[in-house]
Amino acid sequence: MLSGLAIVEKAPTVHDYAVQLAQFLRESLNYVGKQVSLKEEFQYIQHYIDIQKLRFRDRISFLIECPQECETAVIPAIILQPLVENALVHGVGSYLQEGQIRIWASCQKNRIILGVEDNGVGIPEAELQALEEKLYQPFEIGKKGTGLPSVVYRLRYFFQEDVQVQLESDKTHTCVKIEIPRREQC
Repeated sequence: MLSGLAIVEKAPTVHDYAVQLAQFLRESLNYVGKQVSLKEEFQYIQHYIDIQKLRFRDRISFLIECPQECETAVIPAIILQPLVENALVHGVGSYLQEGQIRIWASCQKNRIILGVEDNGVGIPEAELQALEEKLYQPFEIGKKGTGLPSVVYRLRYFFQEDVQVQLESDKTHTCVKIEIPRREQC
């Protein structure tokens, strides 16, 4: 309906946004509670980024790196999207130019490291410590500010607690690194 209205109103950007958003929402509903390969997770995050590019245009650039040797590793679905959303909202979303977000994976022996980093405003030290503490507290569904804690909770459940999280931040950079065991598709 929205894309049809955009065509009638001669608003091609709104049409493109509506079509991409509908596709993203369909994928989201199909992925909830499922396991996906890293290749699928990175394809999913690309759809999210495509939507954000319509919003932010050239103000923010995205770099995605998932080596082919990592693509078959299996993780719970929708792990990266909340991290990228955090980087946008809390990091570079207010930038008028030259915002950067890098989403990457690397393979090291029997481990996978996932990372999302930005060149944003950083997280103040007190907030960073509070966030790190929150990652080790019981997860509360529906509570505000649950993006990263939700991701870590789901990963710890999936990998039986064998998850390491590293947060780094200063006034010009934030990086979230998550190290998990490597599981392959069945």
